Amino acid sequence: MSTLRTLHTVRLTAPSLIRSHRGILLQRWLWTLLACLLPLTAQGADGEDTLKRTRMRQGVWIGGGVTAGKLQLVSDSAIATTELSQMSIFSLGADLWPDESLGVYGALTVGTGADIVSQQVRAVIGYNTHQLELGGRYRWFFGPKAHAGALIAALGIRGLRQTAQEQRPSILVNSTAVGPELSLAWAQPLSDAVWLRLTGRGALPFFYRESPTDSGDPQSYLQLGGRLELVWWALGDWGLQITADYLRQDLSFLGEGTRSVGVEGAETTDQLFSGQLQIRRAF
Repeated sequence: MSTLRTLHTVRLTAPSLIRSHRGILLQRWLWTLLACLLPLTAQGADGEDTLKRTRMRQGVWIGGGVTAGKLQLVSDSAIATTELSQMSIFSLGADLWPDESLGVYGALTVGTGADIVSQQVRAVIGYNTHQLELGGRYRWFFGPKAHAGALIAALGIRGLRQTAQEQRPSILVNSTAVGPELSLAWAQPLSDAVWLRLTGRGALPFFYRESPTDSGDPQSYLQLGGRLELVWWALGDWGLQITADYLRQDLSFLGEGTRSVGVEGAETTDQLFSGQLQIRRAF
């Protein structure tokens, strides 16, 4: 009877042992599968961050730097050149891309003012300049990957305001220029944490005013410029942005002007160079 009981007991417990063994195997298999999926999930999250920072490049920035330049007036009877050695500036802006290909942008640069020496009037002149730019962009990517380069075309409006302390004779005057601007840029990620953008631009302002009075009858007006932007994502979505910018503004006018004791026709060329260090936030 004891043998039968033992056999009977074995027959009763064997299915339970088999089910228990299968349960242990299933549990081990699930843990193994979970351990394999976790790295893939983390990789997918890192991929999304890389796409956000490296491919989309949507963000805002704020910072400051210095600007320098040369302001020149040339006519048949007078040549006046004034150099701006250094002036502090502050800036803020945004790159917004609601769609991968379509975006808008805006930037404001504010000068703090500087004293410049004019050899023509033998005086120190207070000078300042501010810039505003707004517009829309279209972007063509050369490939689906995060590190693909992109060609960017933009159409916007640029405003340039220059102010100068009153002097006699007038070499520098207050001026405001506003007009449409067309630009073409190439953006290239250099790594997961660094990307570069080079931009060339040209503008034909439709509004130009000088005060207290205009310099004669304006005949031609042109703005040309270029910009280099280098961004390094130092801490996740926070990065450092280095910006170098160049702006050239040419104006020619006929008739009696208000500058340099009323010259008859002249050309003015203003060149501004700036370098800035900014903090950029991706989102």
